[in-house]
Amino acid sequence: MKQFTKLMLTAVTAVFVVASAVDASADDATCTSGSIASGVYSNLNIAGTCFANAGSVTVQHNLTVLPGGNLVAISGGSDVAVGGHLDVHENGVLILGCEPIHFICANDPDQTVGSLRTTDTVGGSLTAQNALAVIVHATTIGHNVSLIGGGGGVSCIPSTAAGAVHPLAISKT
Repeated sequence: MKQFTKLMLTAVTAVFVVASAVDASADDATCTSGSIASGVYSNLNIAGTCFANAGSVTVQHNLTVLPGGNLVAISGGSDVAVGGHLDVHENGVLILGCEPIHFICANDPDQTVGSLRTTDTVGGSLTAQNALAVIVHATTIGHNVSLIGGGGGVSCIPSTAAGAVHPLAISKT
């Protein structure tokens, strides 16, 4: 029993040391355009039009779409995991998650039915205040979802880059 206790204590210590090393190495980052590099971030800000399409992105704390920013995370195999909150500010756009049939991934070879999906997570809450658009599929949200104000107005004509990145069914009558 004494040897088992010593083994367990060693294993717990090793896990703690590894976890501490991971936490210490993650930095805050801001994406201004293009693909977000796959990896671990402490906090991540989206200031331009940014895509989670180059592998999985882990944000240990908070992910923030700044005013006018666009986060497009609809590529199978490029999951987004946020440990804290995901906030979308005024005129920001969030398109998070994709799945077969309902919202096909942008990189899916089968654009009719779909075969790819994302498995995105937000450990805290998803909040959006006066966001231009918030579209969420195949995502687990740990706490609350709060959407206050926003939207694109009465027109169905896309006014941001988000309208050009995914074949949304938009018709004008």
